[in-house]
Amino acid sequence: MRVSTSVTKQDCAIFYRTDRASWVVQGDRMRPEVEEQLVGLKPSESYVEIPERLLDHLVRRYVKERYGLDLDGAAQRAD
Repeated sequence: MRVSTSVTKQDCAIFYRTDRASWVVQGDRMRPEVEEQLVGLKPSESYVEIPERLLDHLVRRYVKERYGLDLDGAAQRAD
């Protein structure tokens, strides 16, 4: 499997597009008590925490590449 990203920053959560029509997410490892709350985690699976801003970036990139829609001008969610 090959992965690619346009990010060059070394110390951050990040996602990678693979050549297998999938994504790889890099993030901080979680404490063991988090694993106890996950449902159906297979021995071959792992889990990481990623910041919401990274997920927002992933959605925007995916929609732009997949559907040609630029969401950067869309209204931002207010919390």
